[in-house]
Amino acid sequence: MSLMLAPAINHPIMGYFLAKLDTINQPAEVSMGFIWRLTGEGNDATSLSPFDDERINNELVLPIIE
Repeated sequence: MSLMLAPAINHPIMGYFLAKLDTINQPAEVSMGFIWRLTGEGNDATSLSPFDDERINNELVLPIIE
């Protein structure tokens, strides 16, 4: 989870980050034991705002390996 410093997710400064979300998420999705990744509209969670600020959620679940 990150706090976005841009005024909105569609601000031009966020363009590079948004363009790389699939690249960021892909290794997790193909990892052994991948269980779940938070998504909203589209294939990411940038449309979700569970807090009253500009946090960006990018969450996934992998199993605990002991």
